[in-house]
Amino acid sequence: MHKGSDESGESDFAEQLWDENYWDIRLLVAVVSEVPKEIGSTEGMNRTAETSPFYQSWIDSSPADINEMKLALAAKDFEKVGELAEHSAMKMHGLAISANPSIIYWQPGSMESIRKVWGLRDQGIPAYITMDAGPQVKVITLPEHCSVIKKALLELPGVTDVIEAKPGPGAYLQT
Repeated sequence: MHKGSDESGESDFAEQLWDENYWDIRLLVAVVSEVPKEIGSTEGMNRTAETSPFYQSWIDSSPADINEMKLALAAKDFEKVGELAEHSAMKMHGLAISANPSIIYWQPGSMESIRKVWGLRDQGIPAYITMDAGPQVKVITLPEHCSVIKKALLELPGVTDVIEAKPGPGAYLQT
């Protein structure tokens, strides 16, 4: 991401670092709810920015986080990528919880999925969670571990589906 020249964010833009063939990794999405979230991402982030006492620290820590992630991706350091992604997601959700009033996107299946992934990792299976502003848990892993992780997640009572995704082509405009 590149910060644009105006505070609205409308001039911000993303730049693809590598193409879809750079690294064969996977993202598994544990679906825990299909109900639209009560607070949309923009509204949630605006509330967080206006009321969280930790918002500025989060903003200040972002450049270092991004630089570390770029280095980890360049080195194809899976463990570091996973740790950074997981920590970043937890920081963002912690920030939302610190908003006033608090925003909690997680559902019971979200927490069950997180704990399951941590347990799998304790057993030596490389898997790290990430989450955006919503209840679905995304698991970053390597292709050879997808079936074990999918099976474990689908056994949880709060998980209704697991979707597998892999890197795709960069963004483009359709006409």
